[in-house]
This record gives sequence, C-alpha cells and structure tokens, in this order.
Amino acid sequence: MRLKQPRIAPVSDEELDQEQAEIVDSLNEAARKLNLFRTVLHSVDTMKAQLQWSNYVGSKKRNDIPWREKELIILRTSYKCLSGYEWSHHAYLGKHAGLNEEEITALRNGSPGHAWSSLDQALINMCDELVEDHFVSHDTWAVLSDELTQKQLMDAVYTSSHYQMVAKYANTFGIQKDEGVPLHEDLYKIV
Repeated sequence: MRLKQPRIAPVSDEELDQEQAEIVDSLNEAARKLNLFRTVLHSVDTMKAQLQWSNYVGSKKRNDIPWREKELIILRTSYKCLSGYEWSHHAYLGKHAGLNEEEITALRNGSPGHAWSSLDQALINMCDELVEDHFVSHDTWAVLSDELTQKQLMDAVYTSSHYQMVAKYANTFGIQKDEGVPLHEDLYKIV
C-alpha cells in the first residue's frame, strides 16, 4: 500500500448510474463491494473489459494453470509490485488453493532456504524476471517448458502480467484494502 487514502475513491451505491448499477448487479455478492472494482467502475468501458479479462485469468476452467500454481504466481507478482491490495486477497485464496503458510511466507521474503519444486521455483523466477526485466530468461523458460504445455506457458505469463497491471493502478489510485482483509506489514510502503 503506497497511500493511506485513495486518490480516486470507489463509487458508492448512492453514486451509481444505471449502467454502473447493472454491472454491480451482475457481480457476485463479495465482488460487489470490492474497492478495486468500485474504483475501476468510474469507467464503465474499462470495467467491462477488466471483468472479461479477469474472468479469463481467474478461471479454473479456461486458464490452464492449476489453481495452486496460479495463486503462487499472483502472490509473488503482487509482492514484487508491493501490491498490498492484491496480496491481501490472494494470501487467503492461496491457502484455499493449497499453499501453506510457510510457502506464503517464502513468497514474501524471496524464498531463501525454502525447498521449492523445480516448477514452483521456475514460476517464482518468471514472476521476478517479468517484474524486473519484463522478459522471461532462457534458463527459466527452459525449465517451464519442460513442465508446462504451450498454453500453460502463455497463461502463466498472462497471469503475472495481469497482476502487474492491476498492481500499478491499484497502487497509483490508492485503492485501499477491503474491510476485514488483513495486510502484511511488509506490504506497506507509504509515500
């Protein structure tokens, strides 16, 4: 979290116009209140596009990355981007996807000494490289290529890239964590 308060406030129920209200009504109950969606909702066109792409990236059927590995990618990318908003949601989801507390902690601290599988380590390296260099190295790609299908390779990159984009606007707009969602202290970088 970079800001203590939003630069762009989420759209409240009282501010919704008809088109915004229709979008909110189309969401599940939990998503209707998310500060992320309520902030993006200022632009209906952006919100519609965001939902379509987010539904692909988050899909357990269309995105071919298994849920556990997808949450690993999301958490590592969110941490590298200091996206407290995304980290706060996905630390919880990661546990439900099969990541244990030790793994979640290791994703936050760079994983020194943690015994990752070769695929997990390659996915972590991929996230780090995409955030730092906007490119996956040949060595990392070779390990990933041995373990993943071509579509899974693409979905892994899409997943990390999507959460980098979300991190950039969540951090810049000052999207605050949602009520009741814990945030690890390492993800506060108040400016």
